[in-house]
Amino acid sequence: MEEFLNSGAQALRELVTRRRILPSVALPPRAVRGFLTLCFLLVGPFAMTSVPSQVWEARATTTFPGHQLLQVPIRWCAIKGSDGADNPGSVGEPTTNDYLWRRHERASDKTLIPGAFITGRSAFAAANLALGFPVISDPNPGAPGVQGDILDPNIDDSELKLAWSACDQAWNALVKPGVPLVGFPAVNIHQFVDNNGNPVFTKGWGVNSYSTSGGGAADLCTNPPTITAAQFQWSGRIAVSDYSITRGFDPLDTFVAHEIGHSLGLDHGNGLDDNNNGLFDLNCDPAENVNAQPNSFMTVGVQSTVVTSLQAGKMRAIALRYSGTEIDPPGALLNADTLSDQKTDVVQDVLDPGIDLASVAVAEIPSTDTTVIDHLLFGLIPLENVENQYLTFLDLDGDKTTGGTPADLGFTTDFKGAELVTRVDVGPGHEPTPSVWIYQGGKFVEVRADLTAEVWTQVATESGQEVANIVRITLPTSVRGAATVPYRLQARAEQLKGDLYFDILPNGGLDVSSPVSPVPPVFPVCGVDPPQANPGDSVTVDVAGLLGDSKAHVVLGDTLVTTGSTDSNGDASIPFTLPGNTDTGPRLVTVGVDGTALTADCFLAVGEFKFPDVD
Repeated sequence: MEEFLNSGAQALRELVTRRRILPSVALPPRAVRGFLTLCFLLVGPFAMTSVPSQVWEARATTTFPGHQLLQVPIRWCAIKGSDGADNPGSVGEPTTNDYLWRRHERASDKTLIPGAFITGRSAFAAANLALGFPVISDPNPGAPGVQGDILDPNIDDSELKLAWSACDQAWNALVKPGVPLVGFPAVNIHQFVDNNGNPVFTKGWGVNSYSTSGGGAADLCTNPPTITAAQFQWSGRIAVSDYSITRGFDPLDTFVAHEIGHSLGLDHGNGLDDNNNGLFDLNCDPAENVNAQPNSFMTVGVQSTVVTSLQAGKMRAIALRYSGTEIDPPGALLNADTLSDQKTDVVQDVLDPGIDLASVAVAEIPSTDTTVIDHLLFGLIPLENVENQYLTFLDLDGDKTTGGTPADLGFTTDFKGAELVTRVDVGPGHEPTPSVWIYQGGKFVEVRADLTAEVWTQVATESGQEVANIVRITLPTSVRGAATVPYRLQARAEQLKGDLYFDILPNGGLDVSSPVSPVPPVFPVCGVDPPQANPGDSVTVDVAGLLGDSKAHVVLGDTLVTTGSTDSNGDASIPFTLPGNTDTGPRLVTVGVDGTALTADCFLAVGEFKFPDVD
């Protein structure tokens, strides 16, 4: 095994070196990344009995179901007035970027990696226009409390939803055509307060989704859940109070891990099927006692790092459908099964929250030949007395002169060049009806087969209250036809009865459009050589894809261990010594560019431990 591990590490080192010496050699980006990530460093004696030998094969075709590290991108923002934005030194961090990425590093290193082989990672790619986590304004500075405080969403969730929207819009402004907006928003606030400005018990808030039509919700309660093609992009969101407030009683930042668990489909409970009915935890089994012993990281009000195999299986199944998730076996960095992009919109620019577009996402799932389009709304669609339609117009070749004009179908728009038009009609009881037209032979032709539509609901799992609806349409990609990335999109939501409110994404008129790029994100990657070491040994972390000619730092868990520099290609080999008191268990290594939130993330194992049972 050791010989094989060392051969994989040597291949990684040689490739990084070759890229520096021969920069003119054109290597396909995915092939490069397939060689560049060796994500396991074994420190000390290691128990191999639970691990199939093929896990150590350093090649992109490696398959190791259940034990491949899943990297889920997180789009952090900090609200002005929070310590994360204004006073990172309150917890000894030099910048807002360090303050924020340490939060998912601690949650990953101490809870999510040991329990589920899942890690959060910065959602930045080197191609972004800017590389620092956004600082957003307090959405309601006149509200109770001080700047940076958010009204307890148990009282009213409007301020928090405005903060999430501002975070989405800030990230949308940082990407350029050809770079997808991936991951989920995570907002660092000062603290949650009541109507008098007093701190409340709530320190974090997480949102996940379920289907209110089409029968999708039941699939999510099987063990493991059955994730259908339509469930392409789990649209979670989280918010957490300042670490400067919570670290005194939660030094491992289990609050962040808990909320990430919510964003990956978990509800409160101990992660066990205590009543032996085949279901577990509150959302799938209301009969469960959410405070049953033993505690898990999803038990309310405790600081546990325990992740059960049922919880791990559900999170991993959902994470594979998350926008931007990548699979990180040793020697590879592979796309999960969803390629997507999303565009955001200004919210509260229309009075009906069920018409108010917050974002629109487009995804492709190659394994099922499926294209999915989501309209995320700021609020909820009424269940009664409703007749709404949700439209998208797509210019799939980026040429206004080659497609049709959706106005010819009776829609109110000046958009031109559409090769695809989609519509979902939503009536009483959220009953959805899909329609699709493709431009063929100089005219729009309606497609009638293989279409599905659903109305999903985002739910605050801390309280069970409904937050917003998502209107979804699914069609075969082969029916949609070829697309040139980036292509153009316009979306529209409108009432067909009553006040006739409507909203257009993007803002700006009837002829506006946004570029859409449902392509794999290109993240920096890293690996460690040698792949086996003991505390006190010297090792080297190899990294590729960072910014060129930049200062970089290496973090083990959430502890800075060394610094280095990248070459002109953004690659580096940085030696460091493992601290003598390194904790045992699976660990996270992060290499980041100073002054940015651009990182490469690797997995390492320290000492003897048993891999979590997440098959």
